[in-house]
Order: sequence, then C-alpha cells, then structure tokens
Amino acid sequence: MSNNIRYLNEQKIASHDTKRKVQIVIALIFGSFNLFGFVSFIIEKDPGGVALFGILLLPFAYLFWCGINTGILIESARRYETVFGGDRDGFVTVEELSTMFGKPGYKLMAELEKLFRRGYFQNCTLQQGGHPGVVIYDAPIGENGVGFIEVKCPNCGGINRIRSGSHSKCTFCGGPVSGQ
Repeated sequence: MSNNIRYLNEQKIASHDTKRKVQIVIALIFGSFNLFGFVSFIIEKDPGGVALFGILLLPFAYLFWCGINTGILIESARRYETVFGGDRDGFVTVEELSTMFGKPGYKLMAELEKLFRRGYFQNCTLQQGGHPGVVIYDAPIGENGVGFIEVKCPNCGGINRIRSGSHSKCTFCGGPVSGQ
C-alpha cells in the first residue's frame, strides 16, 4: 500500500465523480431541448404540448439533481477524510464532528451512513450503537499515517494506542513513544 491511501476509497470516488459529470451533461443537453419545447408550447398556449414536454422534462431534472447531490456527497467525504486523518485516538465521535462542522448530530449520522453505504471510505467503519462515531482501523503492516498501532512505553511499560508513523507522549508517564 502507498502512503497516499488514507480513508477515502479513491476508486469509488473517481467512478462516482465521472458518473456525476455524465449525468449533469446529459441532463443539461437533453433537458435544455425539452425546456425549449416546454416554453414554445407555453407561448403557443397549447396545453397538450406543455403537458408532454413538462413530463419529458422531469427525468432530466431528476438526473441533474442526482448529479449535483453526488457532487455534494463527494465533497462531504473529502471534508470528513481530513478530520479522520487528524484524529489522535482512533475514534471520532459524532459530538466531535458536530462541534467541528456546526451541524446537529442526527444530520451528521444520516450523512455518514449515506457515505459509508456508498463505499466512499476505507480503513474505518461507522459505529452506530452506544457512542456513535467513526472507528479508525489499526494500521496495515508497513503503512504509516493510516490507522493506529499499540506501542509499549520504554519508560513505564504502559500500552499506548497512537497513529502509525507518529511520535507522542505516553498517557501514563509522559515519556516519548514512537509509532515506527
């Protein structure tokens, strides 16, 4: 694994971003023709044509909305990834996210559920019981900066959970510990 892989599933993000762009282009091209027909029949005061082009316009409006919504979700996933990458203890609570983003917890959980369901994240999972939040997995072997490892303090022998590849202080004695 490379050091660039963090918590976003870049393959899934890239495919959904391409799909989003195609949806928007198709919706704009065909939707604009339908909108032109719709307006033309309004000017001519033909109720049958207005109804027909109004109905034909709906699928393209929906396709455009889906493309915009997917783009919003991708940007949200990128924002969350920066938070997951900077976490110190391997568990990001909904309360922490709520404070950072200024949104109520129930909205954040709904958004996170949608993002995890679409497969936008890797190396972490969504915990919904007890204390809801995001649990960051242990680091894969040889991976720095992604996930957490348990290290033994050389001074007191206490076990500390720190981010792989980082340096920290022992939670028991304050001595230096390294996640190498």
